[in-house]
Formats: sequence, C-alpha cells, structure tokens
Amino acid sequence: MGRFPTGVTVVSAVDGAGRPFGFTANAFTSVSLDPPLVLVCVDGASSSHDLLVQRGSFVVNVLESGQEGLARRFSRDVPEERFRDVPARRSTLGHPVLEDGLAWMECEIEQVHPAGDHSIVVARVTEVEAGPGSPLVFHEGRFSALPGA
Repeated sequence: MGRFPTGVTVVSAVDGAGRPFGFTANAFTSVSLDPPLVLVCVDGASSSHDLLVQRGSFVVNVLESGQEGLARRFSRDVPEERFRDVPARRSTLGHPVLEDGLAWMECEIEQVHPAGDHSIVVARVTEVEAGPGSPLVFHEGRFSALPGA
C-alpha cells in the first residue's frame, strides 16, 4: 500500500468535556457527492477511536505542503499534547479547524463499520471551506508536495 500516494489529513474533534483531540489520517476519501459523504479509517486501538465515535461529528483538515510537522505531531506526540501551541479556530459544532490548511470539512457520522483492526467511519459533510495551495502527500513512507494552485 506504500506505493499508493495519499493525501494527508488531521481529523479533529472535541470530547464531551470540550477538550480537543485529533490524529493524522491518510485513509480518507470521498464516498458520494449527493449526498456529500466521506470516509475515514480509524485504528480501533487508538485513543481517539471511541472518542470520535461517541462524539458523532468531527472536522477533517486537509494539510498543505508546508504542514508536514503537524502531520508528524498528530501521529506521534502524546495525544494530550497534540494541540499545544497549534493555531486553531472552532467550527460550527465546536471542533478544532487547523489554521493554514488546504481545506477543511465538518462531518457528522452516519455509519461505523468494523474492518479488521480499524473502523470505517462514513460521515456526511455539513460544512466545507477550501483555498489555493499545494497538498501534502504521503508515498513510500515519505511526505512530499504536489504542485498546487
């Protein structure tokens, strides 16, 4: 699967107490345009899995080519430290939207399907914002950039 280039996202949300949590995800794709549905695959053993499913909504932040540090931070750092000093604003539902990303989508979970050691989370896009830039991609274990608008 490392031969397949993917975009890089950070999935972010807040828990029931309003504390932010998030993780890097490159298993993300569009499912349907009408209605607007996306899916993200979430490791069942991750600290974010149950929080995300219980919350029922989240934001997908599509990372820009200069945000490799954020991708690494949200995949490796201690979960409670991931948002420390990271500029973010809140979405309509109160989830963190990372600054300077290529795009973001607020999503409400419609279905969760167990799949091996992950869950496939299908969600309806309820709000979206996108801008110009170059996307961050992951291929053969390395981050790189594609030319953008």
